[in-house]
Amino acid sequence: MRNPLMAAAMTAAAVITLLPVGTASAANPPVPDKVTCTGGSLTLKFEFGLTDRTREPDVSGSGDVGPCTSADQPEVTGGTITVSGRVRGQCWSFGGDKLSMSIAWNNGSYSHFGRTKIDSDGSGYTLQGFPGQFSHESLEAKGRITEDGAKYGEECFSDSGLLSTTASISELTFSDS
Repeated sequence: MRNPLMAAAMTAAAVITLLPVGTASAANPPVPDKVTCTGGSLTLKFEFGLTDRTREPDVSGSGDVGPCTSADQPEVTGGTITVSGRVRGQCWSFGGDKLSMSIAWNNGSYSHFGRTKIDSDGSGYTLQGFPGQFSHESLEAKGRITEDGAKYGEECFSDSGLLSTTASISELTFSDS
């Protein structure tokens, strides 16, 4: 035999459980309009090593940027970068626009670039993020490869090739306009 009070209490508990908790403020903060960063690093790892012959390895990478400034969101002081895709080239010159890149800003917002282009001459690089169909975001970064030149050369001419490279980020400019 069911107790009507118990059934009513269980129904009320189920309704309360299904009510939404929180507000729109719990969502990710808006992406900043413009961010300028003057430091950081990026490490790229190649599926198979770059050598003195042209190859097309998949690449993945991660790094950080900072210190950063943003006039419209002063709490944005840095971020974490992830990169994935494919490059074409050799140790001394590689690039491609078959990369995607994301930045997780330290305020909780995210920027994603479905098409990112990288160009490297073996000592420095430029990185450009292009907007998606419904986005106005753009990104440009410049930096220097930080490995010792002799070690870099040894790896390029080894059997396995250059499997990873780390670069400084001297300047990164992001814009959402």
